[in-house]
Amino acid sequence: MSIRQRTQLWLEIGNTKDFRFGPVANLRFNPCHYRIDVDKQSTAIRINESFFLATVEYGRGIAITNTLLNHTVKTRRYVIIYPWQKNMVKGICSGPHYAALMVLERNGQLLNVVILRDLDSTPPRYPFVVGDPPQTGTIQPCSFILVFDCRF
Repeated sequence: MSIRQRTQLWLEIGNTKDFRFGPVANLRFNPCHYRIDVDKQSTAIRINESFFLATVEYGRGIAITNTLLNHTVKTRRYVIIYPWQKNMVKGICSGPHYAALMVLERNGQLLNVVILRDLDSTPPRYPFVVGDPPQTGTIQPCSFILVFDCRF
């Protein structure tokens, strides 16, 4: 991470045994200058396979706003999965799994975790989708906003 990049976002997908994570974005300002809006009902994570690589696409329900400049931050909407990681990620997503967006400072310190999908026993569908509507009888929050506090 460059000295100009003060905030990192990482996507983590895992289950009770394994996890994989990949970089989402390097943001220029301190974490307290960003707001992350997540709509769980429209947030979907999909695995797209090609011959050599796979990508984990995310982010339709995620909006990142720079509160200092008052504009929406455009970030990459996928994480690359390399050939040696493809089978493990497919294995993770074939059963109960979670997805989280991790917010880190420049020094690598974890500041916060945004849960995109809870670890549950709902059987997955093909293609693997995170953020499917909840089953009947369960209550889940449909959206939330994460705002960081600036303290110097």
